[in-house]
Amino acid sequence: MRTALLLIALLIAVPAVMSGQSATAVFSVPGWTSPEGLPLTYQWACTPACAQIQNGTTDTATVTIDMPGDYSLTVTISDGVVDVVRSKPVTARLHQGPTGPDIMGPDEVVIPPQAAIVSGEAVILTASCTDNIGCIRVDYKIDDAPLGSSLTPPDWVFSMDSTGLTDGLHYVGAVACDEAGNCRNAQPVVLDVANLP
Repeated sequence: MRTALLLIALLIAVPAVMSGQSATAVFSVPGWTSPEGLPLTYQWACTPACAQIQNGTTDTATVTIDMPGDYSLTVTISDGVVDVVRSKPVTARLHQGPTGPDIMGPDEVVIPPQAAIVSGEAVILTASCTDNIGCIRVDYKIDDAPLGSSLTPPDWVFSMDSTGLTDGLHYVGAVACDEAGNCRNAQPVVLDVANLP
């Protein structure tokens, strides 16, 4: 009694990580054949359930995932005599809130008060950011002009050179953005610059 299908090449082709507000990818298992030349059937399944599987009874399926998480995609290949099952782990990192696409900006962006007077080439700015999904970037501004960005949570540290600023009061602001591109402004803080002569 035969116990296997012949495999020319096994490929479940898909990125290991799917991303976007929803993610669609093509999975395929080409190269299978029946020794007797029997027609093959394919049955794709997703655990937990994916939003949609198109062409789920062919060797190439289009899978859509609309909730973040870890999934297992499985295909069962059969010629009516023997069934072969192959699986592929997939991680979906989607820009989703608890009830759908993330349309909310960061809840809060705070720049701590600075020292009374600052000067020098390495004035350290920090900020805090909270968001229902997660902040990915904080852009700093000085007097509403772009200053630079920090990609390093949780303190979002940025080193500013104050020697190019005039002495006196300046306003430091920050804009925090989440993975979905929603942004929120921080309340500016006053920076008193006194560069050494």
